[in-house]
Amino acid sequence: DNIYKVKIQLHKKSRISTALSQVLVTHTSLIRHLDNKLESFFYRGFFVINYNMKKIFILAILIISGCNNSQSESDLLNKKNPDGNYGSKIYLREFNSITELLDTPEIYLGNDVLISGEILEVCPMRGCWINMKESNSDLHIRVKVTDGEIVFPLTSKGKYADVQGKFSKLEFTEEQARQWKIHLAEEKGIHLDSKDVIINPSDLIEYRIIGEGANIYSYGCKN
Repeated sequence: DNIYKVKIQLHKKSRISTALSQVLVTHTSLIRHLDNKLESFFYRGFFVINYNMKKIFILAILIISGCNNSQSESDLLNKKNPDGNYGSKIYLREFNSITELLDTPEIYLGNDVLISGEILEVCPMRGCWINMKESNSDLHIRVKVTDGEIVFPLTSKGKYADVQGKFSKLEFTEEQARQWKIHLAEEKGIHLDSKDVIINPSDLIEYRIIGEGANIYSYGCKN
């Protein structure tokens, strides 16, 4: 028989809220105890729950519970263990050296590339970029991702990463380059006066990778 008859006793609203909160603690406990918890809800008397309606009720609570369990951007930024995959799955198999990209950028502009190296720096505000270098070179490159879509944890600094993305070029006017330097300093809590910012020719161009997917790991422990 797919029809359940449940006798419901009237409870105070506080009792109802407490019971519902207990139901939403985890998905597992929700499914296991839902039948028992139903006796603590709604009205005095009898009511009939159709079996299909009961399944819809369970699904709705699972969805609500899943939304409540999502991590905030702050949680992701301050994640203790950064190891793992971020963004899209890496599908490229051939690595490009950072030296190769920066020495002959015209060959790679607009193309998807795959690099590997050490993470030197992480955006301290939103985790929206990392600076990477190879072990055999002092050259480094910025990997920029869309704010909020990928959040690199601050604990990524000193870790290693494989990153896939589109190789791109930014060109600045002197004023834009100055404001960019001021912005980067402000992210670190440093105030710069615009008149004290020195602009070199190399500051007018920045080659970067628009990151699409990454795998972060400890040295020698690649997944």
